Amino acid sequence: LLSLFFSLLFGFFVVLTLLKKFSFQSLLKTLAILLIILSLFQPWWMLISSSKIPPAERTTTIYVNPGVMIKTIKYDGDTTFEIAEIPDQVLMFLGAIVPLAILTCLILVSSILLKRTKKKQFGFLLSIIGVVLLCILLSSFYFVTAKITEASIGAVQGEGALTFSFGSEEIIMQSSWGLSTGFYFIFVAVIIAAIALGIDIRTKVMQKKKLLSPQN
Repeated sequence: LLSLFFSLLFGFFVVLTLLKKFSFQSLLKTLAILLIILSLFQPWWMLISSSKIPPAERTTTIYVNPGVMIKTIKYDGDTTFEIAEIPDQVLMFLGAIVPLAILTCLILVSSILLKRTKKKQFGFLLSIIGVVLLCILLSSFYFVTAKITEASIGAVQGEGALTFSFGSEEIIMQSSWGLSTGFYFIFVAVIIAAIALGIDIRTKVMQKKKLLSPQN
């Protein structure tokens, strides 16, 4: 439902852009904002493991809203859910992602609003800050996830056979793990916001050249 609502909302802004009531740069920033919000409801990292003999499945997922690592285990006809233990520092970091993402959204919204006023310079500055914050968010999550995984499975992304305990039994399971939907939504949002910023920079350069060019 949230995805449908955001699709309709983005479609509304597309129409405004086609009617020249909304700039293309602002449309891109709006898309980036919607992707940031959607990312908060998606997994940011996943480990998927399965075994045919005996039949078993195990999924470990990191969410940021709330900041938690959840294990889903299917074995012997039962499905269980567990909250995995992770260091307090990691929990604090995951808890900071949502406020930082919301702050970034507010900054990008402010840059859109200021662009429609005489304070365009402030809007341009806020766009830069928004892109920088998104880059910090991405890089810091990757760094923290790397620290969590290097002691257990060795890398943030990969695949191979891993051994897991199911009660008194140990099972070797084919596994794959890596960054998931939420992280990639933010990655795409960074690219889109950076493109919007690049267009703003190009527009400012073109305007300055026009002012400095000799009048015919």
